[in-house]
Amino acid sequence: GVSLERCPHFRGVLRDYIYLYVSPTVWRREELERINSTTVGPERKAALCALLEREAELIAGISQHRTVAGTAAQEKAVERFLDATAAPKRWIAYDGNTTEMATPYTLRAAQLRDLYQSLTSLALSADERLDVLLTLKCTVKEHDCGLTRELVSLIDREADLLVRDLRPQAMAGLRKRIATLFFQYCRTPLFNPEAAKHIRVPQDPTSLRSNVYYCRSCCQYLPSTDFELSTNSRVVGHCRRCDDLDNEARSRDDLTIYRAMLRQLHKTEEARKDGSHVIFLIQECDIRYLVETIWRGQSALSGESDLAELRLVRWEVGSPWTPWNSVLLTREEAQAHTRVHSVSESYGAEFVAKVYQKHVLAKTYFSRVAEMVESMRSKVADLPLPRPPEHVITARSPKISAHPSSQQAPTVIQS
Repeated sequence: GVSLERCPHFRGVLRDYIYLYVSPTVWRREELERINSTTVGPERKAALCALLEREAELIAGISQHRTVAGTAAQEKAVERFLDATAAPKRWIAYDGNTTEMATPYTLRAAQLRDLYQSLTSLALSADERLDVLLTLKCTVKEHDCGLTRELVSLIDREADLLVRDLRPQAMAGLRKRIATLFFQYCRTPLFNPEAAKHIRVPQDPTSLRSNVYYCRSCCQYLPSTDFELSTNSRVVGHCRRCDDLDNEARSRDDLTIYRAMLRQLHKTEEARKDGSHVIFLIQECDIRYLVETIWRGQSALSGESDLAELRLVRWEVGSPWTPWNSVLLTREEAQAHTRVHSVSESYGAEFVAKVYQKHVLAKTYFSRVAEMVESMRSKVADLPLPRPPEHVITARSPKISAHPSSQQAPTVIQS
């Protein structure tokens, strides 16, 4: 089987499961070479059949792991959503203490969250389950619509089955359906007003006209964040989900290493705090093009081709990172390169010329990045600067005269 612990950059995220599909592909290629070189005739055909069956078993096992992980991730997402809607309002007072306040909307959300947790609990007896169903029925009957009517119908059906002492395993599908519909009830702002601040789809239909694009593969309208576009893309193609599915079914390329490189670059450039902006416009596909096409997948110094050991770092350490100010080095070489003050003095002329040639190729391919940076700078420069808040302090005299005419006027101090 495939060991999850031995997979580098594997964090349990669903997108990282593509690495597990890469492992059987590499193993199959090695086994195919061994079979072709050691067997012939009927023996070779039998070995190929056994290889195909073994590969199918590995892929089925990975798919099962992914399904379980997807179910667990979905349950955690539901819990996070309900906890977020039920969280009280918090703010920090002038003395540094945190103040919390529950509003009618958060109290309503907390009530629905507690009811959902009781509904999905597996440690309830039949009588306790009936009490939860009765409370749920009274809650949803406050509104009359198709969703609530279907919920009431399913609640009555389960209550009837509980009275008949039906086994809980036989009602698993019915209970799952009730929980799903009730979560849909909790996500509806009409029934849970606090949910309007946390749902992904905005309530204003006019806001959907911007930043929504059509995926030609799954035929769905999705927000712009669901599309991964390279810096020189001119049209919107397939969404991330369709790209991952296509990669999983056909090429099975390991993209987790480029995702890890991009995260490392983000962390490094953000820690420098010197105004580096270009790296945050670069996508995973751009990092892949830089590594595989520009730098040929190997270190510029030693020729090391193990991607897990390679890093994209600044060529001129004092200048912000850009595709035309980067170099691919191993981890040890990158640490030594950060201490270089002048590349022309530290490296040979031939090596420097080779790196500059790579930079010309990168600047040609990423020509639109410079335009994007200039456009963003001009837009930021046109934004109005925020004015500092005006603090008004009203000071009153401690003594109040009995005659209104003799009272002192309040003193207003502005800072």
